[in-house]
Formats: sequence, C-alpha cells, structure tokens
Amino acid sequence: MAIPFRPLILAFFLFATAASAQTPNTQLDSDFIYDPTEAGTFIFDFQEYGLNTVHALSDGKIMLVGSFREVSNAFAGIKRLNSDGSIDMSFSAWGTDKNVQFRGRSFLELPNGKYLVGGIINSGQFGSFISRLKCLNADGSLDTDFGSGLSYPGVEGIALQPDGKILIGGAWASAEWGANVARLNPDGSKDNSFSVQPLVVRDVRGLTLLPDGRILVAGNFTDWPVADAAPHITVGLALLNADGSLDTSFSHNSGTTVSLDLTSYPRVAVQPDGKIVVAQRSGSASNTVQVLRYNADLSIDTDFYVANNPAVGGAAFHGVTVLNDGKILLAGSVIDYDGNTDISGVFRLNPDGTVDESFNTNRGFGNSAPVLACDVQSDGKILLFQIGDTYQDININANETYPVRQLVVRLTGDGVGPPTFVQEAPVPFDFKVYPNPATEYLVVDDLPIGCQVIVTNLSGQTIFTSVINDKRFLLNTSDFANGVYLIHVNSTQGVANRRFVVR
Repeated sequence: MAIPFRPLILAFFLFATAASAQTPNTQLDSDFIYDPTEAGTFIFDFQEYGLNTVHALSDGKIMLVGSFREVSNAFAGIKRLNSDGSIDMSFSAWGTDKNVQFRGRSFLELPNGKYLVGGIINSGQFGSFISRLKCLNADGSLDTDFGSGLSYPGVEGIALQPDGKILIGGAWASAEWGANVARLNPDGSKDNSFSVQPLVVRDVRGLTLLPDGRILVAGNFTDWPVADAAPHITVGLALLNADGSLDTSFSHNSGTTVSLDLTSYPRVAVQPDGKIVVAQRSGSASNTVQVLRYNADLSIDTDFYVANNPAVGGAAFHGVTVLNDGKILLAGSVIDYDGNTDISGVFRLNPDGTVDESFNTNRGFGNSAPVLACDVQSDGKILLFQIGDTYQDININANETYPVRQLVVRLTGDGVGPPTFVQEAPVPFDFKVYPNPATEYLVVDDLPIGCQVIVTNLSGQTIFTSVINDKRFLLNTSDFANGVYLIHVNSTQGVANRRFVVR
C-alpha cells in the first residue's frame, strides 16, 4: 500500500535538498528595487571591471564609483542610490554634461558628510584624460575650497587618518608630488612632513591604516625603493611608517603574482585584534587565488587555514571585509574555492580560514560573472557590484538592450554588520568603547579624569557632550539612529578619537 506514495516521498526529498542548497542569508533582498530603466543602462569598459566599487554610506544610501557611463554618454563614474536601490536624484555630481566623462578610481566618505573621489576626467567627448582628485559636497556639487589652486595627480587609493589628514596613492610621476603615496592636510593642501621614496615600477592601488599608525600599501609592484640602497623586495604589499619612510622589517613574499591586470592587486582588511587578512592571486599560478593572514606583529598566522585552491581561469579577488563575528566576506572572480563547487563570485570564510558552509549561494552567479566589489550595511545586508544576468536563476537584468550591463544587488545577509575596527593612528592616551556595536548602552572606559567627551555623527552634528569626572561612564544609545558615530575625548593629555556603531 505504501508503494504509490514513494514518488511523492522522493519528490519531497529532492525539493528539500534543492531548497537547502542555498542559505537564507544569500537570498536577494526583495526590498532593494534597482531601477533598470536608469541604473541598468550603465555601460563600461570591461578592462576595468575590478576598479568599480560600491560603498554603504553612513546615512543608509549607497555610492557607486567606477568606469561607467550612461547610454547618452552623460556623466557617470559616480552615482548615488537611495536605500531602496533607486537612483538618488538629489545627488547631481559636477560635470553632468555629456562632454565630461569621469572614470572613478577611489572614494572616501568624510565625517563632515562630504566625499572625496579620485579618478580620470575627460574634459571633452573626444578630449584628453586628466587625472584628478575632487571633493564633493553632499549634493554632488564641487567643493571649490578643497585644495584650492592645486593640480592633483591620479588618485587610486584614499585613506583618512584620525587627525583628519588624508593619504592618497596612485601611479603618478610628478615633480610636485614626488612619490606614489602622499599626504594631504584636511583642507587639501600637501603635507610636506610626509615623504615617500618614489616607486619605479607600476602603481599604488590601496591604502590601509594599521592601529599603530603605520600604513599598508597595496599595488602592482615587486619591490620598494630605498634611498642610497638596493630596493626592498616586497611583492604587492609594502609597509610605511607614519612619516612615510619604509619599514623594511616587513616583506610580503607569500606568493603574490604581480600582473599587468591592474585590478588584481592584493585586497587587505584589518581585524579588531590587529591581524591582517590578505586576499590575493597566488604566485604558484596566475589563475589561482589565496587568502592568508598576518598576526599583529606582521608574522604569518600559521593557525589560519590557507586553501590549496585549484587553477581557475581569470581568478582574482576584488573585495574583502572582516565582519563583526570575525568571519571574512570575499568577492571577486572566484569559483570552486578550496573544492567547494557552490562558490561563485562571493563567499565567506570562518575566522580560522575555512569555508563557511552556512553562507551558500549555490553557485548563484554561475561560472563566469564576477563580483566587482562588496560592502556591508549597518543592518548586515550585503551589497554586491556585479555584471551578471541572473542570480540563483532569478533574472536580475531587466534591460536587454545592451550586451554589457552592471547591476548592484543586495543579499539579505544574516545580521552581521560591517567591521567595527576603524583604522586609527597612535593617540596620546588610550580609552576603550564597548560593546561595539552598541544596542542600548556604550561603555566608555579608561578616560582621563575631567575630560570633555563629544559624540558626533559622520555629518559632524553633535549628539552628546559632557565633562566626565570619572574614568568610566555609560552612554545611552537607545535613541540613536543606526549608524556610525565618532567619540572625541579632549583632555590635558591631548585629544583622542574612536568610532562606534549603533545597531
């Protein structure tokens, strides 16, 4: 009597197996409505795929930066989306005339709500390209007070120091700027106290501040110049001291292959404990990738599992993010990582380096569609900048007119927000903030007696201020909106700053 029910049981089993292949945290967010009549028509130079980036802004909006334009040849290169994915029409970046083309290379949201964007500007539809760094107001208009009168080099990487100074890196050869890494004062003028030996080969693409104030420089190079000495061999990653001098105690020789593909430089993220995650191409073969980790003292972390990844054509990482729970989100042109055949474009590692099976896209982007960039919003949802037509067999490209599109999709995530670590230089005194992210109260500990505490949002608006006559106090964050905040401590010992997240 049970025989007639066997096909039904088998069908149920197959359905359950298929449903469990993907995990809920990798599903598309149905509340993110990307307008295909506008954003879906962007087209771009495929040779620069890996230079396109997506950024979760502090107000919940989303910034797209890269090498793209609208079909009408109108200005693109930088576009802002609302939190629901629609085009933010209140953001009108300078140069919207079709005769001005912009190819974005780097981006930074400033605490005052303005934006720094580096890239290449074409002053006419068929004119020459000029490298520039621009500061934009919150509405996209040009901040003409920033760096007044200066002609900047091509900026490929930007990082902000806690004191407001700005690190820039690129591929320039300029008598005025002198090296491939420079530092600006907060007003955009050059900081002449910062001096770097000029690079001879290739360029700088990424800058990452370490907790002790030193600077990790990522790019396409095999060594770094040393004054009056042979170049220091370090492949793809170099370490600079806070004054710009080279720290020769660090040498990255862990198999990175420097490639003429300018998008394949190592991607770097720093954990809250100071350990450094590096996602890169492997030197064993140009088509393989690897993820390794350095300890805070810059020795190799031998407890971190490094996958023996098979060769996959064109493989490269384009983004790495350390999450609050210590897991590591990775994006790029990567499939079949460490023998896991469900991986396609985006995946997650456990804190020990092994693949996190609880984050499974079930080969969501297929065999050939790379993820160009990733970022994580404060609610834990994941933004992906990619160029595919489908995700998990769902059509994500409603515009069929053009053979090359770029789309941003958002995954539901699982509540694990963005990194709580903020790159900070040395301070005259130390203080602690915890838990971070805060949900109701933030503990501010180890304060100088009689200090002034000021809390601001990233737009510079003061949320809280008080003189504290104790070493510890509780800040009630229950009425704070979700997002990132700055806490400034002024005392007779100096000034120190920290960031914290409210979620």
